[in-house]
Parts: sequence; structure tokens; C-alpha cells
Amino acid sequence: MRRILRRHEVVPAGDFLASRSVVPAGDFLVPAGDSLASRSVASRSVVPAGDFLASRSVVADEWRLFGEAAADTDALIVPLAELRKDTAAWLARPGRLGVRLAPSESVESLSDVLPRLALVAVEFPGVGEGRGFSYGRLLRDRLGFKGELRAVGAAVKQDKIFLLARCGFESFELPPEEKADEALAALRRYDVVYQPAEPVEGIKRQRFFA
Repeated sequence: MRRILRRHEVVPAGDFLASRSVVPAGDFLVPAGDSLASRSVASRSVVPAGDFLASRSVVADEWRLFGEAAADTDALIVPLAELRKDTAAWLARPGRLGVRLAPSESVESLSDVLPRLALVAVEFPGVGEGRGFSYGRLLRDRLGFKGELRAVGAAVKQDKIFLLARCGFESFELPPEEKADEALAALRRYDVVYQPAEPVEGIKRQRFFA
């Protein structure tokens, strides 16, 4: 079972979550502080009506990968090369669609389909591969992607999770050897930073706009 660490958690309306917890597969998350009205159609479709946001969690993955058994209505992640074989057909399927981006592939090549994607999974295959950090910032800042941005691969380690979150990633596929509690702790490792980014504001803004 794939374990997904998410920066934010959705709990049913009317409930109060006082601490971090595990939620069942099928609950979906968006960044705390965002209103549903401000999200894109692809991103808003991730959040069940009547739910609200709180805390962080580790959840089972509700997404299927290309090659796994999946119904047309299932959320499915396909490699970019597979998407480009028949883009129109993939975009026409009723289920939510995500794409998996390898380090050697151009993030700008997604610009024409981003509004139709609910998720982009960026690969981090090894410790020396850092292009995905730049891909995260490009997707968020230059291309305006509002859907789920996920880090996947063997190099998604707890020492990188905070930095990945700063680059706009909001979910992280944990390798089997990673401990969930330590990965969760990595998200709150620092509460003061110099550069403005996500999820912590820069120290200048904290000082002058508090």
C-alpha cells in the first residue's frame, strides 16, 4: 500500500481535530487558508462539499497508477509520455486525471493541459536529482497550477520534505523505509525562514505584517 504524507487534512464538517491523525483513503486535502472559491475547478473537485481543513496526516493513496486495475471513474496517474500518445482521449475520461513528470521531461510542456489536471506527480529518483524542486516553483508561480502537487520516488526522504513543501508540494509518497511520524515531524521542523515561500512566510513579512 502506498502511503501519502499530506501537508493538510480534511475532516467532516462539525468535527473538531485537535491533533494530527490518520484519515481513511477517500478524504482529500487542499492547503489550509485557501477558500474553496479561490481554487481552480480541477483543485476544487478534490474537496468534498461541506468539509473543512485542519492539521496534517498520513493517508492511504486513493490514486491508481497507469498499468494498475482502474475503473474509468477512478483517479488515475499516467506518465507524461502516455498522456501525449492520445491527449484528447485521456482528458475525456470521467475520472480525475494526474500526470507523472520525470526529471528529463519539460514542465512547460504541461501548460496546455494543466487546467484539466487534478494532480502532478514529480519524480525524485535519486539523491542527486534536484530538478523537481524547480519544477514545483515553476508549476505554482509561472504556470499557476492549483491542483495537488506530489513528490514521488526513492529520494523523497524526511530531510527533504520541508524544503519540498517550501517549493509548493503538498503531498509526498513515502518510500517503505521512511517512518511516518518522523516524516510528519519534518514538516514542522522550522517555523522561521528568510525567503518567502510555502508554507511558512518569510521572516520580514512575519516581522512587519504580523
